Amino acid sequence: MDGLTNAGEYQRGTDPRAFTVLLLGSRRENDRLYLRFNGVVGRTYRLERQTDLGAATWETVTNVLPAESGELEFWTALPPGTATGFYRLVVP
Repeated sequence: MDGLTNAGEYQRGTDPRAFTVLLLGSRRENDRLYLRFNGVVGRTYRLERQTDLGAATWETVTNVLPAESGELEFWTALPPGTATGFYRLVVP
């Protein structure tokens, strides 16, 4: 269970019968990006970063494991000199 009601799944265009990772919050403070996702307890997730969506490879930022509540909350340092960046959460 991902914590969303069927109505919540419908509003987001997702399947209520399938687990969906959801971005719960993000914020930037100085040179750090703070991210909060929901996840399955015991499942490892890999956060990856890319500065150019046209590039073939993604850089691994970190591997994270949700807390007992199922939430992943962490921060990562933003690369110096980059104005934009793209992030994705991968189940390895």
